[in-house]
Amino acid sequence: MKRQFSDTDGRSKKSRSGDEFESVPNLEEIVSFVIDGSNVDKVLLRQRDERTPLEKQVAEIKSEHPDVLLFVECGYRYRFFGEDAEIAKKELNIQANPSHSTLSGSIPHHRLKVHLQKLVHKELVQDDTSNCSRSILAIAETSTKPSDLGRKEVSIAVIAVDVGTREVLYDVFVDDLSRNALCKRLHRIHPCELICRIANLSPTTWKTLDVFVQSRYSADPVRLENVPADYFEFTDSLLTATSFFQHQNGEISQFGANFLRDSPAHLLGCFSALVRHLMAFDLTKALRSPENWVNLSNNLGAIDLPYFTCRSLDLTENFAYGKLEGSLMGFLNAVKIRCGRRLLRKWVSQPLSNVGEIHERLGAVENLVEFPELKGKMIAAFLSIPDVERVFAAAALRKVGPADFYKAVEALQRIAEAMRTLLNSEKTNIGSNFLRQLMHEIAESWDYCHMLLIPLYKEAAMEGNKCEVFLNAEKNPEISAIREKIDSTQKKLAAELQKCNEALGRQVVDQFVTRGMHEYLIEIPVTMLNIIPNNWICVSLTKRFARFHSPAVRSLIAQLSEFREKLTSASDVVWSQFLAIHEASGNFDKLSLAVLSLSKLDVLVGFSCVAAEQHLNRPLFIPGGHFEVENGFHPVVAQYVEQKTGKMAYVRNGFAFHVGSDQGLRCMVLSGPNMGGKSCFVKQTALTAIMAQIGSFIPGDSCKMTLFERIFVRVGGDATEGVFQVSGRLDGIVGGSSFLAETSQVAEILQRADERSLVVIDEFGRGTATFDGTALAVAVLNYLVHKVRCVCLFVTHYPEVCTFAENCSPVAENFHMGFLLQNKDADQDGRDHLGRKASRSDDVTLLFEVKPGIAPCSYGLNVAKMAGLPKEVVDLAARVADRMEDTSLRHRLDGIVGGSSFLAETSQVAEILQRADERSLVVIDEFGRGTATFDGTALAVAVLNYLVHKVRCVCLFVTHYPEVCAFAESCSPVAENFHMGFLLQNKDADQDGRDHLGRKASRSDDVTLLFEVKPGIAPCSYGLNVAKMAGLPKEVVDLAARVADRMEDTSLRHRIVWRAK
Repeated sequence: MKRQFSDTDGRSKKSRSGDEFESVPNLEEIVSFVIDGSNVDKVLLRQRDERTPLEKQVAEIKSEHPDVLLFVECGYRYRFFGEDAEIAKKELNIQANPSHSTLSGSIPHHRLKVHLQKLVHKELVQDDTSNCSRSILAIAETSTKPSDLGRKEVSIAVIAVDVGTREVLYDVFVDDLSRNALCKRLHRIHPCELICRIANLSPTTWKTLDVFVQSRYSADPVRLENVPADYFEFTDSLLTATSFFQHQNGEISQFGANFLRDSPAHLLGCFSALVRHLMAFDLTKALRSPENWVNLSNNLGAIDLPYFTCRSLDLTENFAYGKLEGSLMGFLNAVKIRCGRRLLRKWVSQPLSNVGEIHERLGAVENLVEFPELKGKMIAAFLSIPDVERVFAAAALRKVGPADFYKAVEALQRIAEAMRTLLNSEKTNIGSNFLRQLMHEIAESWDYCHMLLIPLYKEAAMEGNKCEVFLNAEKNPEISAIREKIDSTQKKLAAELQKCNEALGRQVVDQFVTRGMHEYLIEIPVTMLNIIPNNWICVSLTKRFARFHSPAVRSLIAQLSEFREKLTSASDVVWSQFLAIHEASGNFDKLSLAVLSLSKLDVLVGFSCVAAEQHLNRPLFIPGGHFEVENGFHPVVAQYVEQKTGKMAYVRNGFAFHVGSDQGLRCMVLSGPNMGGKSCFVKQTALTAIMAQIGSFIPGDSCKMTLFERIFVRVGGDATEGVFQVSGRLDGIVGGSSFLAETSQVAEILQRADERSLVVIDEFGRGTATFDGTALAVAVLNYLVHKVRCVCLFVTHYPEVCTFAENCSPVAENFHMGFLLQNKDADQDGRDHLGRKASRSDDVTLLFEVKPGIAPCSYGLNVAKMAGLPKEVVDLAARVADRMEDTSLRHRLDGIVGGSSFLAETSQVAEILQRADERSLVVIDEFGRGTATFDGTALAVAVLNYLVHKVRCVCLFVTHYPEVCAFAESCSPVAENFHMGFLLQNKDADQDGRDHLGRKASRSDDVTLLFEVKPGIAPCSYGLNVAKMAGLPKEVVDLAARVADRMEDTSLRHRIVWRAK
């Protein structure tokens, strides 16, 4: 629970220097330090730059705890100093005045709990402009038996409560090594605070949570609370849960009894930890209502979107930067109300699976697009609306003040009045029944709002004055009695003025004065100090005046302060009773339903605004298995291009798939140059389907489609790769390879996809050796085409994958991203209009158009030139690649089965080659895997040659390419091959990949990793063993093994022999 406090001009507070206290820009914790200040001598006069012992003690504590708000107990009050006083003044509505060398404010001792709850309430309940919810999540796990796939799995329980909306999300689920299911739920809940017992979590789960926390940005922070072990201990958890659900008569509620009976031990632990954490702030009420509980596994009416799909498509945020800009939600974010923004996030991450509901939303959006006047009136009504959803949720918890409450109710009443006017107007064109229903539900809330506002005095409510907020407050006998005592005390104080003048012997004081927090001061010029009675108490002293309290005045002021505090406490009770009455009568629930309709209307109005501004069109859902888009474009990238260039320069592409058919295209295999737009095109295809199924218009001239039940997108390198522990065979070792993460996600796709799924896979297999990677890509594509039979877009640089697609026509076809070679159209064989073969390093003009056929080359060397690799490196790579390709083409395998990241990688390598010298240490890991095999291998060989023979630096070069290892052999002794040791079926593997009996080991044999560096070349990268660990189906792994062996046998007969150069 972290929040930025700002000055009135909107600028963040800066840290002070010198003798001033350190700033507290974020309210990380509410901490009270008790300092005994009762014996601090009162000093009336001192220099401005001199600090008291108390102030020095406060400064020392603040230096050790800069991110806390500090309370200091001084007598019967708690004091704030420095910027803490500024924060307390703003958030607690108290006075803060200069005191000695800094600002100071205070609260009464007996009001500490009230003010603590108020501060915590502001942090947890009030909204801000970030995407972060106010959810607090508790998590626990327990081990399960190994699955049939041999992967160690765990059962994880989560419970989260959003104290702003009262929604309680919970789930118990089994997760595998990748922790994809856990990541999906973290993404859905989006908590601001995590409660766990770190010692009870597996290293994999803890690493996943830690990465999630660290990946949040300053505007959207997550706090991780490591609680004591007894919070999750079963006996204590059971006692806590039982006590929580017990009524005063000792009986347990029906909901509580069902929860205690059906919940596993780790879910009870989560619940107990959450209750104990929230109980200190009196925020547990939402947990008692069964209607607030939502099971995350019940995707009622929504399709299944795995976490890696949300990341790959940047649905709710740009995961590279943690910002809304650059995401689909950012593109669609034209909402005006905060509760609408939260609903938009939910809609974007949960596309509908019901065609009827989709048509309702689309019809409402179309109605608003066709009649912009109606849309304009709604937008005008939505302006300057507070977060009504969270205010009413806080009111149900009795955690809202009069000012926020009155503003919210008044705003909702104003919107309800606007909806009434629109519904009753004959000029209003409302053709959508869904739109009319939402407006009617909002209009019905007017009566409830009016009922809530009648007893309130607006001016006092807007000031947050609970003592004067009720028009009939005088009818409360307790409050009336206290006010009478306050009036009587004030009259006595007025009478004391004359007695003070009599004590002075003359008429010196005409009236009492107030300075800062001090009232009823007797102000006397310093020239008359000799007439002051000895028993008067000096409060302050300046060059011109001295201010005093007489003993009688001091006593009356203490009485007045006590009566005022009693009045405040009584008014708090009356205000809470007012909220409790309306909560019990269900008025807040009725208003919450109206707010839900308001949120839906806000999102639909936003959809219509985006559709009109970005020229989107309504999709048409038809039966029969179609997914066809004309002139489609990537919504986020196209918007960015238009903002940068001032025109719609994005190249549009269309496609047409036949869902579940064996007579038409179901699978598109896409190849082409690096940076040619492959990833952009496949992403826009998935985004089009998602936008259509959330009820938005789509980016394209037209769209005809059948509903998808699942959408899987695995594109490029995922930021979560390598964050989890590799269990099972690597017990206790944290940090699995990125290839394992990628393969685990592909395995999940193969397990869960069906004919009604849309699958997008980008460059699978590039994280391991060429043969293993190519074979796995072919085997996975074969499985998707012939067994899953889904709609699939498969991006690759492997020619063998394209060859496979040729053999599967018409259900699978090859396409590529168009380009020009030296300003001439390139044909399918990579030749120009004169018939001459183009060079791999020729300049390439990218057209970003999807064209039929296989791309002759990925032109990775062109990217290498753009990145700045030395010319001799590029030229050598071109010769190596041509030689490799000529060898391969003579022995190509036929009929095997019935803005790129590469530019960024190559730019970094180019910088290394330009700046490295003999005194440098260079480490390069798997360079070249982001482009076609020939180009990548050739570039790796050329770069290593440059480092060895020209730069002559100390170099560690990690590779999966056999050609690079062969080159290193020719450069001995300055270059040598080493590999990471391993055991095959518990037998030492020799350099030829044979066991102790001399038989050739299988690529899919079990491998025990030794993590020892040994001399020589590894016979294989054993990527298929990783594929088994990740959970790929056995038939996929077996097919990949046969393909890889055949490719390797062919390659070994024509392996290039390198000469040191």
